[in-house]
Parts: sequence; structure tokens; C-alpha cells
Amino acid sequence: MSTNPETTGMTSDEPPTAGRALPRLFKAGLIGWGLGTLIVFGLAWVVAKPGTLPLAMLWTLNHWWIAFLAGVVALIAAGVMGKLPLGRGLAAFVLPMLLLVAVAALCLAVYPNRGLREDLMTFLPVVLFFYAVAYLWMSMKRVRESGQQFVQAVFPPLVGGIAVLAGVAVPVFASNEFRYRDTFSLRVIDTRVENGQLVCDGTLAIHQPDAFNFRAPRYVWEDEDATTEDGKIVWGKGGEPKGNAGEYPFQVSWTKGVPAGGVKEIGLYEDMLCLEVRLNGDDKVIYSLCQPLVGE
Repeated sequence: MSTNPETTGMTSDEPPTAGRALPRLFKAGLIGWGLGTLIVFGLAWVVAKPGTLPLAMLWTLNHWWIAFLAGVVALIAAGVMGKLPLGRGLAAFVLPMLLLVAVAALCLAVYPNRGLREDLMTFLPVVLFFYAVAYLWMSMKRVRESGQQFVQAVFPPLVGGIAVLAGVAVPVFASNEFRYRDTFSLRVIDTRVENGQLVCDGTLAIHQPDAFNFRAPRYVWEDEDATTEDGKIVWGKGGEPKGNAGEYPFQVSWTKGVPAGGVKEIGLYEDMLCLEVRLNGDDKVIYSLCQPLVGE
């Protein structure tokens, strides 16, 4: 039998098992990941007690890393039991996920937003699909050279995972929420019932100048129907913001949903001061600031 590297597809310095080790290890890792996902799903009902199937599935997705570690353990076990070289197989399985987690961590370092973190945690498990694609590629296009197999194993999950993360992160980084995240600071000083109105004193700090205008809608329940009232804003010393940075004191008052017994009786969902930010000449809300109403 020929041992020419050109006919076998193996380099002369590779052990005889190198050509079959990586696909077998990768398959074991995938099976372990899949079984680990089922185990985590079962644990969801015991640990989180979600009560509904969608919540159990969400908990499972948010704890995908446990299932992935189960896949790593299964891969190592398969290598030890089969006396297969673990190096490239383990690296091919772990490397794409490590790089994707690093990218996700970088996104959160730039914008430590809870919604972004939850979306990244929810969508990262989708990479399992691209791991399966990598295994199918190795199975359909068989090569004996472990370097080529390594590329087949790493390329689909890495590229597919980057696409998934981009689909989550790019819209967030292109949003007004990200753009204006450090532009405003809202502080509530006092809230009281005065002359039949609910009155709130506060300050608004604008850190980046632009032509903004503000509204203060409050959502209240009247006769079992939700209604919205735009509060009357009276600006204090310095007047209304006109495109300049600075700190602007204000007072806002509402006439609907005023609690007869004082601010301590403000209902749930009615107990927030919200300022909607718009650009002058545009009715589209570009940012919203909310703080709890504070009573004496």
C-alpha cells in the first residue's frame, strides 16, 4: 500500500490516526452538546421553575454554555477512550466559540446594555447549527490532511457565528438608544399633589448640544381605559433648552390621574416621569428618559 503523502492526503509527520481523529472528536462534541442541551432543558424545570414551555426554552438558551461544556467533556472522553490525538480536534471545537464569546464581550464592553447582553446570550446557541454544518462538510468532502479538516471544522461556525452576532449587535449600535446614551441625565427632585395637579420638580442635564425638544407624557388609567396626558413643562432658570449643553431645572404638571390621597397612592405604571426627546421639526421620538416619581 502506498504511503506517499500525495496519495494519502496525509503529511509524513502525522500519526496514522490523525486523518480520522478530528471528525470523530467533532462528532462526539456535537452529540455531547445536543445531549447537554436536553439536560439543561430538564434542569430548567427544577432550578428556574419557569411554569411555561417558552420560558423554559429561554432559560435553556441563556444557559447554553453548560451544554457546550458538556460537548467539550464528551469530545475529550471520546478522545481518551478511542486513544485519539486530542490537540486539533479540541482546538477546532473550542476555538470558534472562544472567539465569538470574545467578540460578544467586546460588544458589551463598548455598550454594557442589559438588552444587548440578553440578545447575545439568546442567539449565541444558534452557532450549534453552524457546527453541524461544519461536520457535514467534513463528512461530504472527505480529506485526510488534518490541517484541511481543521479549516472545515472552524470556518462555518466562525463565519456563521460572526453573522449572527452582527445581526444582533449592528442594529443596536446603529440605534438612537446607543447614539444618545450619554447625552442626557434626568433627576427627579420632588413630586407632590398641589392645587389638584400632580407636580414634579426635576433637572435635565444635556451633555451634547443639539436642537432638542421635550415632552412629558404620563400614562394613567381612567374608567378602566388607558389614557395619555402630555404634562405641562415649565422651565426654570436659564429657560428652555435651545441647542446648548447645560443643566436645566424644570417643573412638569399633570391634571389627570391625580391621587386624592397624595403621591403615596400613585398607581403602578403611573409612577414614572418620562421625557420624550425629539429633534426640532421632527415628531419622531429619538430617545426616552424615565425616572421614578419621588414623593415626600
